[in-house]
Amino acid sequence: MRIKNYSLALVLLLALVTSSCKKSFTDVRPQQSVFTTDVFSSLGTARAAVNGLYSQMQSYSYYGRDAMVIPEVLSDNATRSVRTGNRYTGMNTMTHTATDANVGRFWDQLYRVVVNANAIIANEEKLKGIVAPLELPELTQLIGEAYAVRAMVYFDLAKFFSRPINFTADGSHLCVPLVLKPVTTVSEVTYPPRATAKQVYDQIDLDLAAALER
Repeated sequence: MRIKNYSLALVLLLALVTSSCKKSFTDVRPQQSVFTTDVFSSLGTARAAVNGLYSQMQSYSYYGRDAMVIPEVLSDNATRSVRTGNRYTGMNTMTHTATDANVGRFWDQLYRVVVNANAIIANEEKLKGIVAPLELPELTQLIGEAYAVRAMVYFDLAKFFSRPINFTADGSHLCVPLVLKPVTTVSEVTYPPRATAKQVYDQIDLDLAAALER
């Protein structure tokens, strides 16, 4: 009987602990990412967000490999090799399509950088109201860097996924989608149509001008 009482007490104790800790078990914040509200709460976190743009750009899916290798493989300067698992075969043989893994990975990575740059730019006014007066010059520089990064990424997107700007006299041919607002929830995910080359290059010019102003 005493053993049964001990067992019942243990079950009740575990139920109590589980119930009281349920919120903490299920609401643990991921260690590998930061919530948007946390990122834009100080100059230090904003600085980390901008540094994150550069970290994403040096990914193997961008300047860490693909942005450098793809043009070479598409030309006669390089070829696929069994030593690298015949990676980039489709591009090497000019048979790649929109569903090619290398194409999709590269496209996705560039737009990840764009979305994060958008978030930094969109929170400029909020950050201005948070940082100390002596921190404003650095904040201004960080926002300028975000504009410059976005311009650079769209220039790369236009180079890799569109005809040159002078393909049509007025730049009316299709280029890539322009995503200029941050995405913080699944409901905000949209799939805008491709903008014209003129629209994309005009946006690049605007972003570069905004970067220089800061």
